[in-house]
Amino acid sequence: MKYLDFDLVHKLVKSAIREDLGDKDWTTEIFVSRKLGGESLIVSREAGVVAGLPMVKDVFGYVSRKVRVDYLKEDGGRIDVDTAVARVTGPLHSILKGERVALNFLGHLSGIASKTRQFVDRVESLPVKIMDTRKTLPTLRVLEKYAVRCGGGVNHRMNLTEAIMIKDNHLEAVDYDWKRIANRLKKVRGKEIIIEIDRLSMIEKGIELNPNVILLDNMTVEQVRNAVAQVRASKKKIQIEISGRVTLATVLDYARTGADRISIGAITHSAPRFDFSLEMSPKRK
Repeated sequence: MKYLDFDLVHKLVKSAIREDLGDKDWTTEIFVSRKLGGESLIVSREAGVVAGLPMVKDVFGYVSRKVRVDYLKEDGGRIDVDTAVARVTGPLHSILKGERVALNFLGHLSGIASKTRQFVDRVESLPVKIMDTRKTLPTLRVLEKYAVRCGGGVNHRMNLTEAIMIKDNHLEAVDYDWKRIANRLKKVRGKEIIIEIDRLSMIEKGIELNPNVILLDNMTVEQVRNAVAQVRASKKKIQIEISGRVTLATVLDYARTGADRISIGAITHSAPRFDFSLEMSPKRK
């Protein structure tokens, strides 16, 4: 299982259940006996990659200690249509209260993992990393980046602290004063330095800064190919990242340019929700 911060999981689960439950689940209170138990299966309705099973366990565990969740698949595993990924047993009264929150987490994270895996599979023959971005839902970044890892992707910086990333607006702020930028970077210690380049005329200046990574933003495949050639010719140990314009239809062409990594915001901000259902089997006396 990929590492996940369970302290954060508990906080998110608690907040999500309070949001969904309100003061009371009146429908369940009225129609479902507290004495009625049974077994439920969480079943996929499409093929993809599962992610978020620890969230499911935490949701039901928070609702009631009498509910048990057994994993039938592991996060990061591929699943087919009608695959049972978890078994939930215990009081149906409690299972119903946690059902929607559990499926929301599971569907959202599995959608990201599945989308990521599509990109990873498309370039599997090449030594390039598929990476995420910071285009995530507020407060859910840790979970969404966990889902990216489950899909075979690699995490970009988690937050603004983790790297020095000089983007176009930063360059505008210093009026593209490359000497000033170089002097400021000399003071940086222990941080990855990434500089975003959005036109070929800036490549030479970017190389002179000797960053860890040059990020080629919104360039065509041909422009990227030319930029890669310039960076490689410098003999400097600079990684090349591509971002922008990358889709499932174009990712292989971009990967063939010789870049080291491709960051794709769509794997988090545009991943469709994965479809799961909870199939309940009451045990009546």
